[in-house]
Amino acid sequence: MNFWYYLNILSLFLFIGALPALVSFFIFRRALIGGFWGALVASVFGSFIGAAADYFIGDYIFFVIPFLNDIINIFPPMIFALLFTVVYVMISRSRTVSPRHDPFLE
Repeated sequence: MNFWYYLNILSLFLFIGALPALVSFFIFRRALIGGFWGALVASVFGSFIGAAADYFIGDYIFFVIPFLNDIINIFPPMIFALLFTVVYVMISRSRTVSPRHDPFLE
């Protein structure tokens, strides 16, 4: 395997992790602790946890649907990124976040 192969996998997991953060912050306009960057870190972390879970227990997962020529299973990273983002939104909602001036929310 070469450098471009691993860069492709890394960029795929970053993209999968960034989608729930973008949707929760810009589409649903949630007030989050740390703003967009906090949600991005939480969802990308969830994406990599999902990839690790697929690596270690991927043989036992029932819904294995591979992507990228039978190399990468994208569903565990998607599920874990979404789960981590939902938990992060619930934690942010339970704390009082003072709204500050954000040019993206105008």
